[in-house]
Amino acid sequence: MVTKTTILRIKKTAKRYRKGSQIPHHLALEKAAREEGFKSYHEAISGRMDAMSPSLNETHDTSAIRVHEYLPGTRALIEAEHAIKLGARPTIASAISGLCVRTARQMYRATTGNQPPNGRLPNSLSWYFSTNARKVQAEKIATICKGVFADKQISPGNPYLVTYEEYWRHFKANAEFSFDNVFAYVRLIHPEHA
Repeated sequence: MVTKTTILRIKKTAKRYRKGSQIPHHLALEKAAREEGFKSYHEAISGRMDAMSPSLNETHDTSAIRVHEYLPGTRALIEAEHAIKLGARPTIASAISGLCVRTARQMYRATTGNQPPNGRLPNSLSWYFSTNARKVQAEKIATICKGVFADKQISPGNPYLVTYEEYWRHFKANAEFSFDNVFAYVRLIHPEHA
């Protein structure tokens, strides 16, 4: 678990590096975080133990996320950025993270360098079962999300992120659905989580 003390130690070490070697503050933070055993400063402040242990990342153990207790809004920002990097539109990133849509749009532009796409998402189950490939993949998504929603240690936005990541790992180049499609499908089959 990442504690407030760990973050403060990283910041103190970074300040010492910055003064001693005249390097920019962000590089000093990165160096200090790596010395603490993290991949990057971002990983340290996200509080994810998977930054230190790849095996925990594979099992999606999010019980170690605690930094949000010290840095309000951090989890929402991390989840929105993660969703956008997976292909989410700003409105979907907003729904997952709880950020306002305006902030999610700004984050989308900053992350992708593009304007957000327009257009509607599928709103009926028949679209997801319109071909055999889609049907197989939709059934796999349903199986994945059933287990993910049962895991009480995952934060409210993370079930969608974890479901899409598992779906993508399984189908990769043959994936029929975008992040937004998976999000909409999960909301259709599990309206209680909407």
